[in-house]
Amino acid sequence: IVVSSLVMVYLALMRTNERSESNLRVMHRKLRYLADIDVLTRVPNRRRFHELAGQALATSARPPCALMMFDIDHFKRINDLLGHATGDEALRQVARCVRDSLRTQDVAGRLGGDEFAVLLPETGVHDAMTVASRIVTRLSDRQVAPNLAPVSLSFGVVQLQVGETIRPVRRDGDRRG
Repeated sequence: IVVSSLVMVYLALMRTNERSESNLRVMHRKLRYLADIDVLTRVPNRRRFHELAGQALATSARPPCALMMFDIDHFKRINDLLGHATGDEALRQVARCVRDSLRTQDVAGRLGGDEFAVLLPETGVHDAMTVASRIVTRLSDRQVAPNLAPVSLSFGVVQLQVGETIRPVRRDGDRRG
């Protein structure tokens, strides 16, 4: 009886341990997602964007490479006129248009507020502007309040030189690392 009881306790502990390990793995994946992805827009956050962009630049086989940064024009007006829920929806729609317009090797991220960045490996400035136009065209079909506060974007595009990296910039303008 004692041996049988010990075997039963051992099996119960093993099963509990397996369940705990499985739950821990699931929780780890959820935490990793929350640490890397902007939950509102479902694109990488600033920190993760810089990690992915650095990896893409380090492994990109062929230049050129373009960096595109953009923000939503008059975003404060959207929030003030229509409320933060509409502003959040505008951010979601912009992010969806970005995701739908990119290739698998491109890296997009939300830098904060209404600011986004996209790294386009093996892409020149002219082709990057084509991507920007594609995003704008897709966004025109997804306006959240076209008559009251149309959503428009302002872009900046630069060509990265061979060996250049993207370093995070603090809000006060000082460069890190």
